Amino acid sequence: MSDLQRFSFDTEFDAGGGVAFQAPRPKTSFTPEEVEAVRAEAYAQGERAGLQSVNAAQARAMAEVAAACRNALPALAEVAHQHRVGSAGLALACGRAIAGARAHEPARRPHPGGDRGPGPRDRIRAAPRGLGRSVGRRIHAGQARQHGRGDRFRRRP
Repeated sequence: MSDLQRFSFDTEFDAGGGVAFQAPRPKTSFTPEEVEAVRAEAYAQGERAGLQSVNAAQARAMAEVAAACRNALPALAEVAHQHRVGSAGLALACGRAIAGARAHEPARRPHPGGDRGPGPRDRIRAAPRGLGRSVGRRIHAGQARQHGRGDRFRRRP
């Protein structure tokens, strides 16, 4: 709505005293349709203004994040490089310690199997031995046979 001015003399008179021009009077009553249209227009205008301010704030925040990342990347690269250097130094120190320990150790006798790996006796010795136990007492071979488990429980020689 236009601003109302009190005591405004917008009326022009002609020579005979009649009204030559009179400013239109502001509307004082509105229909519900007009009120709804003005309300919808004002709502849309406010929404546009709000979205513009939010978009501007997001753009500023993204610019700040980008600047912080640009400033942090060289420092992070330096930290990663120092970590790699430290890891390589640790690996070299471990290698030197292992090599030094091997140099002072007496020579070991080669395995009797040579390159073939453990022999058949070693495989038998490594196999698990079955010992039968029942609530704190040993199951004898005879009892094991009675229960059908004679093949799993053998007496040690």
